[in-house]
Amino acid sequence: MIERWILNPIFADKKAIFESATKSYTDRNYIAAIKTLLTEIEGVLNSAYIAKHGKGAKIKELLGFAIQEATNKTGQPRSLFLVEGFTKYLDQNTFANFNPMQDKGTAGSRHAVGHGALLLKVIRKFVLCKQF
Repeated sequence: MIERWILNPIFADKKAIFESATKSYTDRNYIAAIKTLLTEIEGVLNSAYIAKHGKGAKIKELLGFAIQEATNKTGQPRSLFLVEGFTKYLDQNTFANFNPMQDKGTAGSRHAVGHGALLLKVIRKFVLCKQF
């Protein structure tokens, strides 16, 4: 999987990060895997956006860009490539607002994970999903 990803120049420079996250995941070290990958998603999206537009963007625009690129690639807004439900999940969880000083925001946001706040809640939810 990683070998296929790194063929894309957007992912190539992150090979070591993806390998580390994948190894953590296969070793059942889910905290390390989640913490590593969640903090990279926005960077990958921004790199793709810069490659196409020559400048960076904020997360709302990056998510819209990801949806549009998936739609352009598949020819339809709903596909297994990047389904609307997943983009809604990204918007409401992974990229939700988080204020570490007030402990406000969504536990699954990349900021909450990056700051280590409420991480156990995310891990429990993830591990429960893995059991099904």
